[in-house]
Amino acid sequence: MFLCTLFSIVYRNKDVFVDKWQEKVTIIGIDEYGFLKVRKSSTGEIVTLHTDVHSFDVRQGIIREKAI
Repeated sequence: MFLCTLFSIVYRNKDVFVDKWQEKVTIIGIDEYGFLKVRKSSTGEIVTLHTDVHSFDVRQGIIREKAI
C-alpha cells in the first residue's frame, strides 16, 4: 500500500498519453483497490486502469496495453 500511495503522490495531476485511446489523460490517483485512476482530456470521464492489462512507461509518459 505504501508504494501505491507514493506513486499517487508523485504522479498526481500529471498528464500522460494512453496509447490505446490515442489521447492524453490526467492521473488523479489510486482507487480503493490500488488501481490507477485517470481523467480523460476529451470527455472528463474518470476511468480506472488495471495493472494486469496496462503498463506505465514513466520515462515516456505513456500508458500502454500489455501484450497478452
